[in-house]
Amino acid sequence: MKGIFFKSYLIPKVADGTKTVTRRAESGLREINREPDRWDYVEDAGDYGFLFASKPLPVITGLIKPRYQVGETVYIKEAWAISYFTAIYEDEHQLQVVYKDGTEIYFTVDYKTWEKYATQKYCSWNSPLFMPEWAARYHIKFLSARPERLQEITVSECKKEGIEYLIYPNESRTYEGEFERLWNSIHPDLTFERNPWVFRYEFIEV
Repeated sequence: MKGIFFKSYLIPKVADGTKTVTRRAESGLREINREPDRWDYVEDAGDYGFLFASKPLPVITGLIKPRYQVGETVYIKEAWAISYFTAIYEDEHQLQVVYKDGTEIYFTVDYKTWEKYATQKYCSWNSPLFMPEWAARYHIKFLSARPERLQEITVSECKKEGIEYLIYPNESRTYEGEFERLWNSIHPDLTFERNPWVFRYEFIEV
């Protein structure tokens, strides 16, 4: 099963259903995002992906598949550690995982996995990059996927992205502005101003 990353403060929003959309500038879009204005989205080609066409003449076409497919379930990768308690009950081997918000969950694992992690230094944080599927507490299922330009985002879409309207003294901010700040912090080389192509995914937590 594939994993997916979110900013740590967005994970609770995924869990409580206030974030239901994510936009991703995936590796498959890298070539067209060298010159995003030069390309148009043509049509959904089903299992083959999405058809793009270049402009002006001569026209070049290309099929690009999103990383995540409609109906696919993936797990959310986040920082995690083995907590102080591990156990063996009869034939069950258990590991207790702790997350950054203090939540602790017992997982039943096979002996090989238990042996590998039971000797790990307790409460030593592991990078989300290396989180195994068995240690994940959240999974999401994709309901839709489509390509679009990043600047097409609206206020209602910002809310689905988990963006909140925050009030700062002597400073006015918008939903779109907050989304732009978040995007640029993740993608400094593919900024909002460049208006790249992205895949817009809608999902539910399962």
